Amino acid sequence: MDLARRIAAARSEMGDCDVLIAAEASNVRYLTGIAGMMHVLYGRVPVCAVVGPSGTAQVVISAGDWPDTDGREEDAHVYGTFFVVGEDGSYRPFTDRAFADAIADAVTVTDPDAAIVGIDFGLDPDAMGQLRKALAPRELRLSRQSFLRGRQTKDEDELDLMRRANRIAEEALFASVATLDIGVSEREVMETLQVEMVARGARPMLGAIGFGSGSARGDSWPSDRTLREGEPIRIDVGCTVDGYHSDLARTCVLGRPSDWLAETYAALLHGEEAAIAALGPGVPAREVFSIAVDAVRAAGLQQYRRTHCGHGIGLDIYEEPLIAPRTTQTLAQGMTICVETPFYDERYGGVQVEDAFVITASGAERLGSSSRELIVLT
Repeated sequence: MDLARRIAAARSEMGDCDVLIAAEASNVRYLTGIAGMMHVLYGRVPVCAVVGPSGTAQVVISAGDWPDTDGREEDAHVYGTFFVVGEDGSYRPFTDRAFADAIADAVTVTDPDAAIVGIDFGLDPDAMGQLRKALAPRELRLSRQSFLRGRQTKDEDELDLMRRANRIAEEALFASVATLDIGVSEREVMETLQVEMVARGARPMLGAIGFGSGSARGDSWPSDRTLREGEPIRIDVGCTVDGYHSDLARTCVLGRPSDWLAETYAALLHGEEAAIAALGPGVPAREVFSIAVDAVRAAGLQQYRRTHCGHGIGLDIYEEPLIAPRTTQTLAQGMTICVETPFYDERYGGVQVEDAFVITASGAERLGSSSRELIVLT
């Protein structure tokens, strides 16, 4: 991982802050490659990264997550109480240090003259209160956008992980599609899909599978509803590889699709294709939204309405920019974007196609490779 480039990207967005503290798991992972298990899975036991003018990252980590520093001990500030039997056979605390004090020490090492310290939204109010006291008289200021803007442009290491996450999501999705048959349940299909993701080295995340009218529920948990011939099957799933997300949607049908399903899917695919063709550096995100919606309507789904038709993706499943009418950002080379045109009709079901892209110098490259046509199973 090119951590120096990532730290430089965050520093370029610091504004008038002297030091930045990353406490959200995705930001810490971006800057250090470290992902404490309790921090990532449960949002507890903070891990932080502190960056400033030195161009390196100081890590603040709990004693229980200490092994995750992976050779970065010289840059680590350990906190908490963790008991261990030492080499001399005595039972003692490995460390006994307050979290806020460890961060204050890391800030001092990073920039002893820092007056303004920026931080993202990764700490709860109690921890923030303790940190303000420990950092005084420095000013502690919320500065989440510094990290989000820096993370928008992906490097090749990040893109490789995202391509792998997309490939695994596609392979798992089509493996689960192979199990579709009369009487199979949404829950059974999801179990197959998640097992396939784990077997390929990914962590299952987003998992929405709906049959018939149940597919119009949006991102809801799979149920025990069983499949019937001819009804739409909407699958919207994703996984992570080393923290990087995929987000993929396909629509299937067992047997001959109804005229409604065939025509609706064709209109939505036309909208997605129009949006994809519009992707490129310098293109306003809201323009891509308008192109997608107008194309769906022109293809026959005249009542089509959406709040967005895509989003940035990376260490978070939803990153900036949002492909939405009020978004002011323009696309830039290296951004990774999901393009989607979902449609939900409680009478018949949900229909969706979604894919992820990286913006290139001349347009966009898809991070996956599977067919985007309506999947018809016979």
